[in-house]
Amino acid sequence: MTRTSRFASLATTMRIARFGAGVGFAAALAACASTPAAPPTPAAPALSGLEIGDWKLTHDEIDRAAVQTSEWGEPLVRVVLSPEGAQRFAAFTAANAGQRVAIRYNGTVLSEPSVFSAVTWNDFFINGPDAATAAAIAASLDQPN
Repeated sequence: MTRTSRFASLATTMRIARFGAGVGFAAALAACASTPAAPPTPAAPALSGLEIGDWKLTHDEIDRAAVQTSEWGEPLVRVVLSPEGAQRFAAFTAANAGQRVAIRYNGTVLSEPSVFSAVTWNDFFINGPDAATAAAIAASLDQPN
């Protein structure tokens, strides 16, 4: 049996197995076309570009962000977390107590604060970037979920 005839034989066997003997190719093709598609897999949450240590925050974990000014006149980015983000932040800070963690945005280290204990509130500040960078970071983080 040649390779071509083995393929044709396999195709015929598959068609018969799926649709029964006597079903024509056009009917088999129509049945395949009307088979409902599998439901789409849910998309992974969009990453925000903000990382604290090894935690990559998603937009779902950030409620809002804005630029504020410190008491010394320096720009700060205030990040307010969603309830889910606040829970993860508390767990992350508890696990990293006594260590320094890098706060990065799009791969650039903005600061490396020390974590003293679990942080159980829903916001934090990022200091270090200049005013223009702080405004750009806040604008990109302050996206609808």
